[in-house]
Amino acid sequence: MTKSLVSAMALAALAGMANAQSVEFRIVQESATTNSLVTATPPTPGTTLTSANPSGNYAVQARVTAGANGSALAGFSFDIVIPGEPDANGTIAKLRIMSLAGDGTYFNGAAATNSSIGAGGMARQYSYLAGINSQFNGLVNTSGGTFTNQAGQQEIGLITGSATGSALLGTPGVDPAGEGNVGTWSGYGVGGTPASGNTASVDPAIGPVYFAQGQFIDLYRFRYTATNFTQRTLSLTLANAAAQVFNQFVFNNGSWGPQASNVAAANVTTTPLSVPVTPAPASAALLGLGGLVAARRRRTKVA
Repeated sequence: MTKSLVSAMALAALAGMANAQSVEFRIVQESATTNSLVTATPPTPGTTLTSANPSGNYAVQARVTAGANGSALAGFSFDIVIPGEPDANGTIAKLRIMSLAGDGTYFNGAAATNSSIGAGGMARQYSYLAGINSQFNGLVNTSGGTFTNQAGQQEIGLITGSATGSALLGTPGVDPAGEGNVGTWSGYGVGGTPASGNTASVDPAIGPVYFAQGQFIDLYRFRYTATNFTQRTLSLTLANAAAQVFNQFVFNNGSWGPQASNVAAANVTTTPLSVPVTPAPASAALLGLGGLVAARRRRTKVA
């Protein structure tokens, strides 16, 4: 487990014992007009980057599988890395992920860069720690905290999410009456005040959509724009991935959060995305034409 997740989860009081649940992370290509949020295996590789179409929009997704009682994703940490792709070869940036209405739903409009906490980069339901320290929303090709940037690769580092406090309660359907409590808590709607240790179940209508309960959801969105079009294939990968899962919410230290446990490293899997980079077809055609012209000149000289 990474240092960033250990320290962040200690801060959020989410530490737990390792368990048998499995968490799958993957990077997928996003549409230019809509987010993915799909359960099926996405096509790979990603769309080719060229000088005519230099940018690709991507999402880190996760789902929780195995384990008992429909486990959901409580928290996570990872670094987004493009190994062997120097900073000078392009730019990596955070994308809008949540709705313009600020209602906690996912954004489905034309992709646009955005680094505001709860709006761009990390999904809002996991942005509790990022609201305390913006570094947890990801450091773009820069060092900070326990993360050290490597100039020889593109990176967004120190990404750490936790579904706690106001970030949790702002998730659609979690606190439907705006009481400041989880709606499935037994005292909800009668004016009660939770006691420390009170628990609440995960609404089965909400868990799959916002907490990766058996279904892939977007955790993070980003864009890569190439400026060097030497032919190559990029591997968009995750490094230092770690996760926590939960089966119920708990009220502790004055706020609601997941009653979480750590997922064993062997049960955390990651699937990268391959993205080809090549000169635009028009450029390639011009190169070919140039070769023909050169050959004709050589033949003319010989004659």
